[in-house]
Amino acid sequence: MQLVQITAYVDDDAYAIFETMNDRGLRLTPADMLKGYLLANIDDGAPRVKASELWRKRLRELDDKAEDASSDFLKTWLRSQYSTKIRERKKDARPEDWDRIGTEFHRWLRGDHDRVGLTSRRACYDFIAVDFEFYTRQYKKIIEAAQGTFDPTSPLRFIRFNADHRFTLQDQLLLAPLVVGDEPTTIGRKLELVGRFGTTGRRTTRPCSTRCSPSCGTSAGSGLQTLARHCARTWSTSRRTSTPAMT
Repeated sequence: MQLVQITAYVDDDAYAIFETMNDRGLRLTPADMLKGYLLANIDDGAPRVKASELWRKRLRELDDKAEDASSDFLKTWLRSQYSTKIRERKKDARPEDWDRIGTEFHRWLRGDHDRVGLTSRRACYDFIAVDFEFYTRQYKKIIEAAQGTFDPTSPLRFIRFNADHRFTLQDQLLLAPLVVGDEPTTIGRKLELVGRFGTTGRRTTRPCSTRCSPSCGTSAGSGLQTLARHCARTWSTSRRTSTPAMT
């Protein structure tokens, strides 16, 4: 065995070496690679330390809740907020946002950093300190609602109902309408509306991944944010007084 020592005199070089070597040699997780990329583009010192600690803390909390929850969260978060296309079902069709985030979200983000808004060191810091922090808290809430003790009076009971019936894509729909800065009451209402729609939509008609109703013009190709907000509006206006049976 031979050990090779590589010395980097500044942190930026250290992160660049880390990312390059592990992208071509020993395979780390996409989450590790994404973290390295983001930290390399955050100012050295207190901002980078704070972002690193927050990243580690939040993902550890999610993994304590469910197996592979941290990786699932990153896919769910990025898909819910930034995915606008999915691979067409035809020969030689190329992977789109949805597909690439599901398999290589670290590379997808590097390639689409301008569209995501990562155009400065401050933006990269805020991406972790503000956006990541907000959506990890909401995802943790969703996991707890899906796996915890069922409360028939909770507005989040529909999340548990959908999870028990293996509605596997509900997490992305639930995160899609949430906006950083939403008040707790607004967040709860949005989660309830989308959860309700997922429950009744699956029982009474086709889900919005195709069409939620014969007259619906919204599909998965419209983007998850558009789709989820459509679900919430539709439920709020047309099913306001109806509650699905929960057994």
